[in-house]
Amino acid sequence: MAVGLIRAVSIMVRRWFNMLATARTQRTWRRAVTDRFLDVPLAFHQRRPAGQLLAHADADVEVATTMLKPLAFSLSVIVLAVASLVSLLMVHILFAAVAVVMFPTLTLLNRRFTRMVEAPAAEGKRRWVSCRASRTRASTAPSSSRPWVGRAPRWSGSPTPPGCCGATA
Repeated sequence: MAVGLIRAVSIMVRRWFNMLATARTQRTWRRAVTDRFLDVPLAFHQRRPAGQLLAHADADVEVATTMLKPLAFSLSVIVLAVASLVSLLMVHILFAAVAVVMFPTLTLLNRRFTRMVEAPAAEGKRRWVSCRASRTRASTAPSSSRPWVGRAPRWSGSPTPPGCCGATA
């Protein structure tokens, strides 16, 4: 119970400080952008609509600070790994040795698996999209070019033709 409570509080604290840091960074960057807008010649403002300038002052800063949000999580993962290693060292040095060997090994295996799966997954997605596009084109074609319209399909209950989008006959 205490571990769960500590974990919940630490998550809330991390998110609070992440939000606070993001808001302060946005405020600082918005001020820098608007100060820069004030420093440029008047002709710059006359050539651009006000909405475009406001979009740069708001949306661009918003997107830029989005990149900072994973930083707090990444840092907390590093702190958690170090704290775990220290606690394992306090229990027994062999536990720490197993962790030091196991986690890099699992990381390498994960990277290898991901590389092996990427190509087949991309091919499957490409086939699925191609099949879906052909079905969409077929369903929007005139009924004279769709001889199956008005009759039951020849395959078993699937709205997808056999061999298309993973359907079987």
